[in-house]
Amino acid sequence: CVSARSLRRRSWRRALRRAGLAAMALFDSCDLKAWSAARSRYDTAMSVVAAKKQHQLELLALDAWFNTCRPADPATYVLDPLALSKIVQWKLSRGTFRPGLLQKAQSNSAA
Repeated sequence: CVSARSLRRRSWRRALRRAGLAAMALFDSCDLKAWSAARSRYDTAMSVVAAKKQHQLELLALDAWFNTCRPADPATYVLDPLALSKIVQWKLSRGTFRPGLLQKAQSNSAA
């Protein structure tokens, strides 16, 4: 006998698998409309991710900073310790916490 909960879990896994396959297809694609459509859903997706995090406002603020404060010419950009620290904070707020990583990034001196 299969429970309703088990069926929901399976359908969720199937949906997740389909979403993963769709994301992989997008990365293989050169279709500008598909990329624009995916980018237009970024803020909604980020809100869903942030809702599951402990420090939601911090994550949204760091994500806004990361997406708006990019250098005009990345080839000539010199990363200062403050920017490196914010990038590490952004990365850690989105994913798995790694103890000590932020402190290591902050301990770097300016070149």
